[in-house]
Amino acid sequence: MSPNDDTNVIWQTNIENSQQISLTNGNLDKNLRLILTSLVEAYNAAYHWTVRQQILSIMANDVTFSTILMFIPNLTEY
Repeated sequence: MSPNDDTNVIWQTNIENSQQISLTNGNLDKNLRLILTSLVEAYNAAYHWTVRQQILSIMANDVTFSTILMFIPNLTEY
């Protein structure tokens, strides 16, 4: 992932490549967990706050804040 990549295209591609992303019985679907884990790794490796903000905005489009908190526990809404 580079700064010039279109984050919406990357996110949509990840969604299309995973099968039946769903939440069942409070457990995250394996494919969704894999995607979110990859995004969190990118978030943690980001050196600048603007990159972290962009990564969070990708996740926030399709995942609830409480789900994101499962992967980034110290995250605040601000």
